[in-house]
Amino acid sequence: MEPALEVSFLDHFKDLEDPRSERNRDYTMSEILLVTLCAAICGGEGWQDIEDFGKAKIDYLRQYLPYKNGIPSDDTYRRFFRAINPEKFQELFRSWVQSLQSQIEGKLIAIDGKSSRHSFDGERDMLHMVSAYATEARLVLAQEKVSEKSNEIAAIPKLLEWLDLRGITVTIDAMGCQYAIANQIIQKEGNYIFSLKGNQGTLCEDVTLYLSDNELKTHNNIRSFKDYDKGHGRLEIRQCWVTHDVAWLRERHSHWNSINSLIRIDSTRETKDKTTYETRYYISSLQETPQKILATIRSH
Repeated sequence: MEPALEVSFLDHFKDLEDPRSERNRDYTMSEILLVTLCAAICGGEGWQDIEDFGKAKIDYLRQYLPYKNGIPSDDTYRRFFRAINPEKFQELFRSWVQSLQSQIEGKLIAIDGKSSRHSFDGERDMLHMVSAYATEARLVLAQEKVSEKSNEIAAIPKLLEWLDLRGITVTIDAMGCQYAIANQIIQKEGNYIFSLKGNQGTLCEDVTLYLSDNELKTHNNIRSFKDYDKGHGRLEIRQCWVTHDVAWLRERHSHWNSINSLIRIDSTRETKDKTTYETRYYISSLQETPQKILATIRSH
């Protein structure tokens, strides 16, 4: 880690108010934030992990900050992060992460909701988050907390508003398959691939019928690509079917005027004991080959 990057990280938090009294500041706010960041990057998942990481790497950390009183205890981290203004911290942290977006390579952002099983603290409930993840860089660009998983759809537009989507493809599971979200992505000069299920009225039914087995065999406008993946005692075969013949669908669903591709992926997984089959459907604003479409969906 270059010193310049660490200074940049800490500079983004210079406006964060330290809630502690002067006499209880054995460790500077910068010392707490730096060891927390480094521990989280290295896989730390709790306050004790952060303390253990700091003690193991104190010589490294002292290259950048003095740590005159050593490494804070896990209770110190807990009290500090409970006391700070969470909205202000989120704002500053998001500002720092967004400053990194222009420096990273990659044109794919996957938006997904997850529940952190070990995030509850005392009587507090499990934490539900919706995240925007730059897949190639393995970097979370933005997160939004939701009260429960059913509220994820309300958080997605907020995430999109914070991100620079120019030239980016956004992938979202079926819960986020909404024409308002699609329009927001297009307005920000991005593209999308949405997983499709029955939550969009007849849209899924129309796409499924159009990409039925009989149509795949006879329709000249449907192209395909097959991919093989062997390892860990299993063989996975994926065949991706794509058509750009969507004018009829736009007429039936006028809100979805940004759709340019209909996608079907047939997956077969063979192991020593059994063989399983799965078919999924997607819609996209992209006009790409089946090979590129499949690679993008697999990255999600």
